Amino acid sequence: MQKASEEMYFEYIVDENLPKLAWCAKLKKGEERVTVKCGKQVEIFRDWFIEGAWNGSFYEGKFEESTFLLGTGGKVDNNKILFSTPSHTLERLHFIRTKGDLYISNSFAFVLEATNTSLNFKYLDYEKAFHSILLGIDQYQKTIPLAQKDAECFVCYYTNIIIDKNLSIIYRKKKEVSSFSDYHVYKKSLDDSIAIIKENIVAEERKKKYGVITTISSGYDSAACAAIAKTIGCNTAVTFNQPDKYASDSGEDIAHVLGYENIISKNADSYKKRKDLIEAEYVSGGELGTGIVFSAFDEEFKDKLVFIGEGGDRLWDRNVSDVNDKIRFINELYSGSTLIEPRLRLGYIYLPLPFYGATCWPSIYAINHSVEMESWTMHNSYDRPIARRIVEEAGVPRQMFGVEKIGAGFNYRFDTLKRMRGRMSETSYKDFCNYYHKHKSFSIKRFIRIVRYLFNTMPAYINYVLRKAGIKKRIKDKNTRVIKVENPLAVSYMFHWGIENTKKRYR
Repeated sequence: MQKASEEMYFEYIVDENLPKLAWCAKLKKGEERVTVKCGKQVEIFRDWFIEGAWNGSFYEGKFEESTFLLGTGGKVDNNKILFSTPSHTLERLHFIRTKGDLYISNSFAFVLEATNTSLNFKYLDYEKAFHSILLGIDQYQKTIPLAQKDAECFVCYYTNIIIDKNLSIIYRKKKEVSSFSDYHVYKKSLDDSIAIIKENIVAEERKKKYGVITTISSGYDSAACAAIAKTIGCNTAVTFNQPDKYASDSGEDIAHVLGYENIISKNADSYKKRKDLIEAEYVSGGELGTGIVFSAFDEEFKDKLVFIGEGGDRLWDRNVSDVNDKIRFINELYSGSTLIEPRLRLGYIYLPLPFYGATCWPSIYAINHSVEMESWTMHNSYDRPIARRIVEEAGVPRQMFGVEKIGAGFNYRFDTLKRMRGRMSETSYKDFCNYYHKHKSFSIKRFIRIVRYLFNTMPAYINYVLRKAGIKKRIKDKNTRVIKVENPLAVSYMFHWGIENTKKRYR
């Protein structure tokens, strides 16, 4: 789409072979044209594009002004280009500057492939770099080292980015909700936003309209998701009932009480039977596979708004420490970024419900400790009054949920090569082993890191062995939740393996 004026504008290249919601924009220094290559479900217009939804009118297209943007987009803004990240920290935008060009994408693999750049095998801290978002939206590591010295790579979370023809970059703070004075104000604000998002995903102006689906378990967070999702007409809930770990965590009974008619239960280990290297895309987001179990619901998640309870164990927890307005989670190990590539491929919109109003966390924490919430407070180590009230007021008896913390998924981060074999599909494990043996190298730096890693994690491994042996005695482990040293063994090649395999879908 050509324009006679000297204003910046978009030129779109829609490629049906790309993941449905992936996009990569190219800005050339001094030029008005911005080329956007994208998948078929990215909504494209003359002056803006979006993959996702927000709590505002789709017709007006003012996603950058919303307080709860799910997904990413770009628009022409006063002869500059504005790009928006989600209003949560589970996804981000990736930038690579090469010579006179600047590339931006919602996929790290896509922007690497578009710029013909690659990861640096000598850099051992990619996982740590992407997990640094746990330090908060002001303190995370913005630059990401590449093998090519003439390419600059950086990432952005929770912000709007303004870029002009000279490729100068200005960051503009995202609009945030006001602090919540009490539970009723919080709940009404949440309900209103979710209702508007529902209108957004089925707007007449969309080429692709979305259904709604929710996860559910016997814990707090996904049960609250299911209760809220039901209010906007959701009638499908998915849960795990296998293997044994998940038998007592199934949310089937709760879903029935909430009135769900379509309840789907699956085996969390079903991915092990796949032959398509599914694990690669789940580790390519920078987090080593926590969400791989959700691949069981690939067909169910397609083209849906997916409610999920990610973040509830921090933002809704009554016992949490370091409450702040920067979305900082200092006592966590994982960033929650495992679903980036699966979401783009399958074409679903990710709704991590607890992240609504995350920068107002202090007021959410205050509500959890308020007198009005006493009736929903358990005064134990697993205590989330807001989530409990949402679920109980939806009609679910107290004893049916929030009794024991189990959680879905696992992470390869602390695995040895031998242990990975039992937690990967046979095809993926063989492919990863071939990759590892081809690329592994030894250096003094890596040796020192191995020694440090073993020193820091030895108590955790010993306790694991004791637990498996049925021995109750435990060794004190101050580092269990705050380990700062990444695993330098075979698993340290897993992110590289994931990226290299995921890049292939963008060629």
